[in-house]
Amino acid sequence: HIHRPNRCPAVGPIHVEGAKPGMGLCVEILRIQPHDRGIMALRPKVGVLGDRTKKDRVVFLPIRNGSIEFPSGVKLPVSPMLGVVGVASGRSPVGTGIAGDHGGNLDVREIRTGSRIHLPIQVEGGRAFFADVHAAMGDGELSGTGVECAASVQVRLTLEAESRCDGPLVETAEDWIVCATHKDASAALAVATERLVEFLSRRHSLPFEEAYLLVGAAGHAAFAQAVNACGTTCKVRFPRNLLKP
Repeated sequence: HIHRPNRCPAVGPIHVEGAKPGMGLCVEILRIQPHDRGIMALRPKVGVLGDRTKKDRVVFLPIRNGSIEFPSGVKLPVSPMLGVVGVASGRSPVGTGIAGDHGGNLDVREIRTGSRIHLPIQVEGGRAFFADVHAAMGDGELSGTGVECAASVQVRLTLEAESRCDGPLVETAEDWIVCATHKDASAALAVATERLVEFLSRRHSLPFEEAYLLVGAAGHAAFAQAVNACGTTCKVRFPRNLLKP
């Protein structure tokens, strides 16, 4: 599962004192400050329309005054996010470009300043790692890349007595977002939905059936990324203000 050299280089692994399997790690994103240039790439067979891409192309995009400038003059607002947030997998070693229950290359665009990511610790010390900043990225990362960029990032790590979820759980001011990755997109959706229902059921002392109905009525499913070799990452979010703890 190890990627070729220099693929998705990451900061870490970071040893977290006292971290043990069964506990949780909360990663709070305090700041993401992109540098002054972004990069996107087009590559044959990469992205959902990769069959229409005939040769490699790298596009450099200036980042100025809070905007990303495309060659045609179109400007997109900077909306920085962290593509890779993870802990060491308890299974065989996996590369930093892999997504799974340990986190990793999730490409969830809600992982931004102010978000908290709750991860299940799988090995002693946790061994947290971070990478893959984007100045902007759409759901699915459909063309194969977001606006990749260098950045200064500040995070806070906090141990939790037990894991909140069997996989990555993203907490924003507005939503709970549960993620799952699988080669089969339908399976990723099913796992993410089940984990969200179980989380809401435990947190709010609801019967499974009612939590399931609530997710059906107010949940929102989307692809975080649909282009990585490890499979599709699906995310299902639920508005936090609908249920009080």
